[in-house]
Amino acid sequence: MALKNTQRYCKVFPVFINLEGDFRPGTSKMVWDILLKESFDFSQDIDIDETLLEKTKITAIELAYNHFSEMRREYIEQINKEIEKFKIAFSLKKEAALSLGIENIKRHRLQQIEKEETAVFERLSALQEIIPYLKLLYMVYVE
Repeated sequence: MALKNTQRYCKVFPVFINLEGDFRPGTSKMVWDILLKESFDFSQDIDIDETLLEKTKITAIELAYNHFSEMRREYIEQINKEIEKFKIAFSLKKEAALSLGIENIKRHRLQQIEKEETAVFERLSALQEIIPYLKLLYMVYVE
């Protein structure tokens, strides 16, 4: 699952569903750890029951929602920190511009700062629009 086109806001999580369609979080973690540590040949294709595939998809979406909520919170928190930094920076720039003696230069500099500030905050606002992305990386049948 990913929030943006970056690995910083990306989460990979295992989903293990037994033949009865029950989700097993402990087994998911154990199988995932084994798959990461060991070397396997995954060249065989097998037919998997469509209802089991659908159950796996639904479980993955439910799990992804929990991960997404946490990732979204962290991401928005980071964007809000950036917004606060820029607010302080633009406030200091405006203060410096107000101390200029010549009125025309002061006005021109303030207009430049306003344009720059608008552009930065529009960009940061656009970053807050999040579209989660869920992608199946591997599906393994364990006998």
